[in-house]
Amino acid sequence: MINSTSLLRRWRSSGLIGLIVCLIVVALLLATRPGPVNAQRTDRDVDLGQVATARAFEVRATDVTVGTAAIDEVGQQIRTEHRLVVVNVEASVLREQNQLETDLITLDGHRHHPRAEFSSAGPTTTAPGFTRTYTVVYEVPVERVAGARLLLDDVRGFEVHHEAVRVDLGLTDDTEVSRAPIVVVDTVVRVAS
Repeated sequence: MINSTSLLRRWRSSGLIGLIVCLIVVALLLATRPGPVNAQRTDRDVDLGQVATARAFEVRATDVTVGTAAIDEVGQQIRTEHRLVVVNVEASVLREQNQLETDLITLDGHRHHPRAEFSSAGPTTTAPGFTRTYTVVYEVPVERVAGARLLLDDVRGFEVHHEAVRVDLGLTDDTEVSRAPIVVVDTVVRVAS
C-alpha cells in the first residue's frame, strides 16, 4: 500500500510539483495580461512629411504614391485592378529594441497589412540608435483609398498602454494614380544622425 507521504516524495523527486507550480504561474500570467480589449493606445496624429515622436521611436512617412502596379529592385512586379498605396517611411529607434507594425487604416475602419511580396513589408526589429528606411505597399479597393491613414504601432507583448502614430497621407478621390509601375526600394538601416 502506498501512503500519501511516499507519493509526495516521488512527485518531488520527479519534479512534478515544480512543473505544476510553473503551469499555474503561466496560466495566471496569461489570464491577467492585457489583451486587445483592455490594452490602451494613444495615437499621435501627423501629416505626411512631419516627424512624430512616440515613447520608443521617432517616425516620418516621407512620400506616398498610388498606382496599379509596383516593381521591386530585382524585377518582381505585381498588378491589380484595385489601388496600390506605396508609402516610404523612416523610423528611428530611441530606446530598447523595437518592432514597428505598419498598417493602412481606411475611413471605414478596414485595416490593411502590407503586401508580403516586398521584403520591406513586415515588421523588422531595429536596435536603438539606428534608423530604418523602408517602403510598404498596400492593396486597397479604389473606394477606400480617400482618407486612408498609415498606422505605425510599437509591437510589444505585455504593455497596458502604448503609443502609436497615425499619418494622414493626404489621399483624396482626386489623388493622381501613377500609370508606370511604382519602384519599391528595399530596406536600409543606418546609424541615426
